[in-house]
Amino acid sequence: VATLNTKVAAGAANRIRNGGFENGLTNWTIGTGSWGVYSDAAGTYAQSSDAGAYLLSERVPVLPGQVWTGSANFYITAGGGSAGGAYVQLWWYDAADGFLSPPSGADYKVPPATFGDLDGRNRITGTAPTGAAYCRLCLANGCTVGPYNFAIKEAKLKVQTAIQGDE
Repeated sequence: VATLNTKVAAGAANRIRNGGFENGLTNWTIGTGSWGVYSDAAGTYAQSSDAGAYLLSERVPVLPGQVWTGSANFYITAGGGSAGGAYVQLWWYDAADGFLSPPSGADYKVPPATFGDLDGRNRITGTAPTGAAYCRLCLANGCTVGPYNFAIKEAKLKVQTAIQGDE
């Protein structure tokens, strides 16, 4: 018997423009902290050393009940403050740009020392609540005591689609 399942299709389009920061902070809003965009052998990434600093993606249109997955790669670039970590959240807004709290959870991890470690990819999945018209991906430095330089690259926000499968 086949059942209907909701999954992120492998080829689902990333709804965040400039998710790789190739165009600096275009389409991103600085929530708090100082941010820069840098390129090196690891690629292009946004970086902040401010405890509690976060970035918000552009607003992405959603429909209530849709299931979305947000993700990004984080890594430690320098320092090593206590209580360090990084997280992703889904922030929901109504059509008048009013914040619908609470955000969808948080995938909180201590980032690795390089981008090459898959454990550095944080993911969060949430369902757009009643009244939601937009979603923003929040990428944050969860460190409470600095210095704690961290970097972000390859931010993605994808809507899940219903597909049939035998599960």
